[in-house]
Amino acid sequence: MPGTVVVPDLECCYIRARYPEFSTQAGTVTATYYQRISFVAYLLLVFPAWAEETFHVCHDFGCRNETRVELDSHEWNSVRALFGASSAEEERQQIRYALGYMEYLAGRHSPLHRDVAGNLPPGVESLAGQPMGQLDCIDESINAHRFLMLFEKDGLLRYHRVLGRAYRRSLITQHWAAEVEDVATGRRFVYDTWFEDNGEPSLMVASSRWYNLWMTGGGLNSTPANRSTLPAQIDRQQR
Repeated sequence: MPGTVVVPDLECCYIRARYPEFSTQAGTVTATYYQRISFVAYLLLVFPAWAEETFHVCHDFGCRNETRVELDSHEWNSVRALFGASSAEEERQQIRYALGYMEYLAGRHSPLHRDVAGNLPPGVESLAGQPMGQLDCIDESINAHRFLMLFEKDGLLRYHRVLGRAYRRSLITQHWAAEVEDVATGRRFVYDTWFEDNGEPSLMVASSRWYNLWMTGGGLNSTPANRSTLPAQIDRQQR
C-alpha cells in the first residue's frame, strides 16, 4: 500500500531476476544499473517512504476503468535509478525497461498485474466474467504515454522528448502506442507495450517502420502464435 516501507532490495532483485540482460550495453556487461538499484535499496533502510508520484492507469479495454496509483519515494527512486544514459541509443533501451518496470510497480497497486500480452489471455474468448486488469492497445498506449510524461517531468529523459500517442489504421484494424522523438536527430520511436505481459520491457521500433508494418506482412496486429517472437525480430532489425 502507498506510504508503507518497501521490502529492502525488492526492486533490485526484480530487475536482476526479470531482466538479466539489462546491465549490458553493446554486449559488454557493466555494473552501473545494479549499483544504482543497490544504492536505492540501501536508502530503503534509512529513510521512511512518502507519496512521490500519483497517477491513474487505464485497464479493461478502452480505458473503461481507471485506478489511482501512488508510488512512494522508494518506488519512484528505484525508477530514477534506471536512467542516466550517455547516448540517445542507450536511453532508448532504458526507456524500454523503465516502461516495463512502471507496469510492474503499478501492478502492485492496481489490477494491472493481471495483464498479459495482446488483448485476451490464451483460450479466453471474451472479457465476460473475467477479473479486471486486462489491457487493450488503447489502455496500453495511454498508460505508456503517462509513464513517459512522468519521466520527462522528472528530468529523466536527456535525449528524447515525449510526443502524442502514435496511431495507425488499415481497412480492418487500428492500433495505438506511445511515441518519443530524438531531440538531436528528429528520429521518432514507438514504444508498444501491448505485445508484452505486465512488467516486461516494451517493444521499441522506429516510428516509420511501426506505421508501415501492417503493409509489409510483418504486421503488429499479429496472431497469438507469432506474437511472442515478433518483438525479438523487430529488435534485431533495429540494430
